[in-house]
Amino acid sequence: MKQRLELLPKTRKANSFETLLRIAARRSSQRTRYEAQRKLYLGKLLYDIDHCRSIQDGPRHRCIFELLLKQTLWSGNIAEKEIVVGSEVEPPRYGRQLLTLVPKTTREQSWRFRMRRLPPRNGEPAIDVYRFVSRFKGEDDPSAESSDGAATLIDACHRPKLQRRNASILSKMIRHGLGDPQMIQDLLGAMFMVGTRQQVYALERRLVQALGGPMRWRDRVDTISNGVDRELLDTHAAPSFQVLKEIVDVLIEDPSGASPYLVPVEIQICPLETYIETLHDSDFASHLAYKERQFLNQLLPVLFPSEIYWKHKPGS
Repeated sequence: MKQRLELLPKTRKANSFETLLRIAARRSSQRTRYEAQRKLYLGKLLYDIDHCRSIQDGPRHRCIFELLLKQTLWSGNIAEKEIVVGSEVEPPRYGRQLLTLVPKTTREQSWRFRMRRLPPRNGEPAIDVYRFVSRFKGEDDPSAESSDGAATLIDACHRPKLQRRNASILSKMIRHGLGDPQMIQDLLGAMFMVGTRQQVYALERRLVQALGGPMRWRDRVDTISNGVDRELLDTHAAPSFQVLKEIVDVLIEDPSGASPYLVPVEIQICPLETYIETLHDSDFASHLAYKERQFLNQLLPVLFPSEIYWKHKPGS
């Protein structure tokens, strides 16, 4: 398979715009023309990504967003404590494996959280936030293995290398047919993992108050209480995945003194048990399996169309 998908020597060596354009325009083989066109278009998309203001200013937008949360959601008397949560995979039932949260001593896998408890407010219950992480698209979601075998999930994400960040953004643009990286609404995202379904909606109400009121929020998708909304998720999302997600437009001051502007941030709130499922590499709902399905079913057919790579012999 690797040999079938490798770039032909002619297009591999061509790195200038003029050479690739000449190859694409000539009466060479269909595959040679396609590979030259693909190389040109990928180069154009990567150039647009590198010069997109939303991406260049992404780290600053993230800092402003986190500062806003610190001044609102995380202000006041917030208790913190370390908690280790374990889980076991039950035998397959109804076509899928089920995860059960279990005590530390009987765990199959375990994760350590720095849980923050938001106190009750205005008649709302206390909210246990097991994990909060904000990240720019393509950043690693770090964890560290401890001496007792529990993976410590770190709230802060590592700043990515430019190439890796670009690859994630480029993949989404290709899969969704986007010509402008600014059309991606989840360049900046924030995830909250809370204890119960009730806390999901309690946290949503607090975030609405903290981030400018309901008029700033849009594109709400709730697969926890509304099964119909599942159709709004990516088609490769696991059927068991439960999430409340929506876009909030955060007002950002322009450092040049020009008018402030809005930056979209994708907010995701998950019950803890659903989030644990995404950490199990063996589970269909795992994030790794989800990304693999996206690659095989959405990205691979576009970059390597069957009529060119599978219906002809290698090199033709």
